[in-house]
Amino acid sequence: MPKKLRIIWDLRLYSLGYAQRGIGAYTSAVISRLQSRLPDHELLVIGTRKDIEQHIHIHPARWISYKTGNWKTDIIALTLIILRFRPDIVHHWCVLGPLYQLGIGPVHKAFTIATVFDLGVEFWQELPFLSARRASWYWRFQKRFIQGIQASLCISEQTRGDLQKIDHSHSRRIVVYPYLGEPAERFPIHRETYFVTLAGSRNKNTARTIRGFRLFSEAHSGFSLVVLGAVAPDEDISSHVPESVRFESMSRYRYHLEHCAGLLFCSTHEGLGLPPLEALQLGCPVVASDIPVLHETLGDAVVYVDPRSVSSIAAGMDLLAENPKAWCLKASGQYRHYLGIAQRQESELVSLYSGRHRQQ
Repeated sequence: MPKKLRIIWDLRLYSLGYAQRGIGAYTSAVISRLQSRLPDHELLVIGTRKDIEQHIHIHPARWISYKTGNWKTDIIALTLIILRFRPDIVHHWCVLGPLYQLGIGPVHKAFTIATVFDLGVEFWQELPFLSARRASWYWRFQKRFIQGIQASLCISEQTRGDLQKIDHSHSRRIVVYPYLGEPAERFPIHRETYFVTLAGSRNKNTARTIRGFRLFSEAHSGFSLVVLGAVAPDEDISSHVPESVRFESMSRYRYHLEHCAGLLFCSTHEGLGLPPLEALQLGCPVVASDIPVLHETLGDAVVYVDPRSVSSIAAGMDLLAENPKAWCLKASGQYRHYLGIAQRQESELVSLYSGRHRQQ
């Protein structure tokens, strides 16, 4: 009789403020589906329990406490954990990212899986805040360490392609889109006269989005714009904000997707782009950047715009305002198509774990 599969899940990111958006949201969506489908296993979790369990349920596990350090001390800590607990699989849930604290160590005594969210540090050259990471010893070591692992879990085909450019090893690379829940059975066709956009890091392109809305509102005075989240400090929006723009926290994010005229997702770069998928799930129309990674999941269900053109962003809002019902129906239909792909990919990830179990 095969012994239990011993798995270490490295969930340190939840202690570093990445619990609800981005990689944290992706991790929650994937891990919630994965853990119920795994073969008989013993789970060890690296991370602070209170930081994790308020966002994601983890079935009975042994908790390995984590204290925020730096990448050099973490390399030692991760090595000692792997040597001490002798797992069959180690899954690092965020590598090759911009945070020094999150990374992978040089010791791969177990079958190692690494989640790669995006390769922004390497490829998003126009974002100045990434240049220090790109030039760091941390980044050089991480690119070398990734070549020693056995499998990479990539958030998109775009990310898998980028990973292949910097890692020429023959490790297995699979793409898994997150399962975000079933599509809304009912959603309003006649929506309220305001748009929503998300602030955050510089690539969210908040300043141009606000300027695009200001241009749009010259011909549509009844519309307003809600900006959710904190605007990046290096984005100057002070001279572009009309009175019809208001700023809020993320607390009513889902409510706004259920009621607004559309989500404006005009990022210059993305690893996948979760918010437009969450919008499609709720039948919410979307204006999205015309970049390859968004075409990958959104199909023809959204209005694509040039994220570097204020007039293009404004024209995208015009199209949504002209026929909101049609875009609502397209959104819902595309989400059902997306779910089918996500579920097939999920099965491939389960088989990766199960294959290790059969070898015990």
